[in-house]
Amino acid sequence: MKKNKIFLPLIVIVILGLGAAGYYQFGPQAKNRTVVANAPERVVNQDLGISFSFTSGPTAYGFFASTPDQIDDPDLLQAYVMLEADRQKNFLENFTGAKTPPTISVLVFQLPDNARQIEGTDERMSSRELMEKWLKEHEGYSNFNESVALAEVEMDGRQALTYVTEDIYPQTVYISRYRDKMYLFTGQYEEVGDGLQTEFAGVVESVFFE
Repeated sequence: MKKNKIFLPLIVIVILGLGAAGYYQFGPQAKNRTVVANAPERVVNQDLGISFSFTSGPTAYGFFASTPDQIDDPDLLQAYVMLEADRQKNFLENFTGAKTPPTISVLVFQLPDNARQIEGTDERMSSRELMEKWLKEHEGYSNFNESVALAEVEMDGRQALTYVTEDIYPQTVYISRYRDKMYLFTGQYEEVGDGLQTEFAGVVESVFFE
């Protein structure tokens, strides 16, 4: 399988690299609080119209959020990355030589004006057509050309698509549109049914569009 889709892996490396410098916001080593037990952590961003939960704690997951101007893509408004706490520690301590661990990511993109307009006509594409078009045009994030098992589902009552694919790791991807934004959820894992895959299912189930 070709490995020429580099954008999502690079985003993960950049965000985790800033974590190594002390910019991570939540997780076992979060500043100004002592985390002694695993517990649900709610991430809320009203400006981006989304909230979701993940399991934070010393034996659960660390959480990182992109900072302004950190990623060179004007359409990418926010990137969130979660990874297992034990791998977080190892990766941050050996950042330059460590293999990027499997992660869960939530990316929020701005859609252009008239995104649903079919070029050269007065017609508008359906929400599903828009999502599929977006996935094809953003292959670096979606790895959509390698996808299988494409299915239509719902997220918080809204239309969404899901599929499985593989890049550095096997991964399940969800995409949904809300108003003028596109939301891409990617859950990497090593084995079917492992902890990362289970946690990702919980993240997806917890999503609210606000």
